[in-house]
Parts: sequence; C-alpha cells; structure tokens
Amino acid sequence: MNRQLLNKINTIELLCSKSKWQKIAHRPFNYCFSIFYRFVFYKIFKQSIRLKTTTFFDEKLWIDFPSCNDIFITGAKTHSSEIRLTKFLIKNLKTDETFIDIGAHVGFFSLLASKLIGKNGLVFSFEPTQKTFQLLKANTAFYKNILTFNLAMSDEESSTKFYVSDALHSEYNSLSNEVFLQKNISFQEELIENKTFDNFFDSIRLTSKTWIKIDTEGSEIKVLKGAEKFLVNNSPTLIIEYLQNLSNKNYRESVQFLLKLNFKCNSINANGDLEICDDVENFMTEKKSDSENLVFTKC
Repeated sequence: MNRQLLNKINTIELLCSKSKWQKIAHRPFNYCFSIFYRFVFYKIFKQSIRLKTTTFFDEKLWIDFPSCNDIFITGAKTHSSEIRLTKFLIKNLKTDETFIDIGAHVGFFSLLASKLIGKNGLVFSFEPTQKTFQLLKANTAFYKNILTFNLAMSDEESSTKFYVSDALHSEYNSLSNEVFLQKNISFQEELIENKTFDNFFDSIRLTSKTWIKIDTEGSEIKVLKGAEKFLVNNSPTLIIEYLQNLSNKNYRESVQFLLKLNFKCNSINANGDLEICDDVENFMTEKKSDSENLVFTKC
C-alpha cells in the first residue's frame, strides 16, 4: 500500500509543475469549478460552499470551499513542504503507532495517519475552531482509531481568545492574530478552551512510538511548553510547521526550546527522508521557502 501511495503523491508533485491544461485534465470538473467559484462567485458574495472531495489516498473529505482548494483539485496538500511531509509520513509512520495532530484543521493528515497506522493504532486530533471542528468531526466520524477534541493545546488551562477568519483563510486561525494583521485579512474572535498536553495525556498511556504534529500558526511554543514533562521523559517524533512571518520569533523560540531538551532538528528532502538542519533560517533562505515542516527527534 505504501508504495502505491508514494507513487500517487509523486504523480501529484509532478502535476504541480505542469501546464494549466495538464492540471485541468487531472480533474477537469474540479479545476474549472474552482476557477469559477474562487474568482467569480466568492469574489462577489464571499460565501463558502460545503463540498465533499476525495483525497489521493481514497478517503472522502468534507471541506468549506474555497478552503482546501489544492486538495479539491489534486487530492493532496500541494505546498512543497506539505508534499515532502506526506512522503515522510508514508515512508515512516507504522502500524500500531500513535499520531497526535494538534491543529488538525479538517483532518487531511489525521485521515492519512489513520490509514497508515491501521486499526490498532490511534490518532488524537485537536481543532479549536468550532466551525472547522464540525468538519473534522464529520470527516473522521466513521474511523474508530481517530479521536477528535474541540480544544487548543497551550501552556496553561483557561478560556482564551482565538482568532478566526473566513473559509478561504481558515488555515490561519490561531491564538495569535499576527498573520491576519500581516496579510490584511479580516478576522473575528472566539472564546475557546485551552488544555496543556501534559495534563491531557497524564492518564492516557501512549504507545512506545508516538508522533506529534503541531501546526498552530505561531502558537507552537505554547504547545511545547505545555508538553515539557512528556518531552523530557519520552522520545516522540515531533513535526512542527515553521513559517516566515511576524511570529518568526515564536518559531525560533520553539527550535531553541527543543534543542535544550536534547532534540535535533531535521528538514525533509525531496524523497521524504530526513537531513540534519543546523540553521533553519539559512535553510529556508536557500530554498526560498516561506513555510517548512521540521522534524525533531531525540539525539
């Protein structure tokens, strides 16, 4: 199965470099509908539409379109860093392991992990935005190995402000409004519940091999501080999205925090394999990348 999935994601990666007409040929209805909806209907009415699409690994996924446009057209998340992360998971996530998806959005990576770990593995999916959580819940409802929680992971337990935008920009929803301010995107505030990782998982026995994916748009350092006890006493594989934006100091702090806990930082190469990354800023400058998924493993 894994070889077939790798072949499919490699095909999608190749498709991303092709001409517009070759992309249309891949999913003609989806591509044409996407162009019309995003650049005509949505531009005028600012109204999202709930659609069911299919991922490249053949799972159904509800989305609030035009959010997840790349998944709608290709079946995958198509930013270079997301394609490389997808390859890395396919090659390394094994049956019976535990995958913790913090900032799961609509569940693309939770569903992929569910497929890879099998019925004896377990996925914990956390999504604080109420509207997005309803999609996550619908997308994972029939998967017995996925547990979903309408919570934010942080460094304290409280109710706090959470910043949310329209469907087109819902992947930027965060405990911080910096991305919205930087990109001049309108947003609203929600009151959400915070939990610390250490308290939440204190009474839950995790498997010997645990993966933690954190994509919280600048709040990663808060998640990590709330998980310090677990990180000191265990050796999970950590995946953290690192963005070049106004919250860059928070990402740098996250890297330094993990290095002090005896983790090493790795980038993911084009084959989906790890390479030591001693200087994240220089690495991203050389790749001309605004977003990367970094992988941290115990030394």
